Formats: sequence, structure tokens, C-alpha cells
Amino acid sequence: MNISESFLWIIMFVSVIIVDLCIVISGYTMEKHIPKDRFGHVGYRTKRSRQSEEAWQYANKLAGKVFFRMGLIMTVISVAIMLIVMKTEPFKMIYTGVAVLIAESVIVCFPIIYIEKKLKEKF
Repeated sequence: MNISESFLWIIMFVSVIIVDLCIVISGYTMEKHIPKDRFGHVGYRTKRSRQSEEAWQYANKLAGKVFFRMGLIMTVISVAIMLIVMKTEPFKMIYTGVAVLIAESVIVCFPIIYIEKKLKEKF
């Protein structure tokens, strides 16, 4: 692998890891520091989560746990995938990195379904 290919891999690797770490940090923050104002601009904000203060607390704590764990799992998987393609041709690295980022963007939406289901059951 030459220097330009190494640089390309590093850029893709860092891009993927930044997304994963943002999810981990967001999850931790949501769980440990639930926003006080349920009608503000921060937190797990859905119609169901803002119905009551109890629902707000529950939704944000649950969302925090889910996003934190999901972020850790996605980080491990992403690192493994990027290490596998490290020695491949440059275009394969780019396509794989972009595919990982797109997959993570889709996967991050799935917890919303789970959290809304739990809110509906509890409230």
C-alpha cells in the first residue's frame, strides 16, 4: 500500500469512527444527563415522549442506553470491516467506507421503533 492509499484508508477509517463515536457519546449523554425541558431542542423528542415528564425521563434514559450500546457494537463492527479492506484497492476502500456510513445512517433509525413501542406499552 503506497502513501496515497494509506492516506485514503485513514480518511475513510476516521470518518466511520467519528460517526460511531458521536452515537456513543450522544447515547451516554442522553442517559446520564436527561434534558430538563421536554419542549426544548435537545433529547429524544417525539409526541409520545413529550406527553408527560415521566414519559420524557423514561424515553431519554432508554434511548441513551440503546444508542450507547448500539454505538459500541457499530464501532467494533466498523473497525473490523475497515481493517479487512485496509489492503485492498483504493476504490474498494472508498466503496466499503461509504457503504458502512450509509448502513449506519439507516441502522440508527431502528431504535426509534423500539423506543416508541416501549413508550406505548408503558404509557
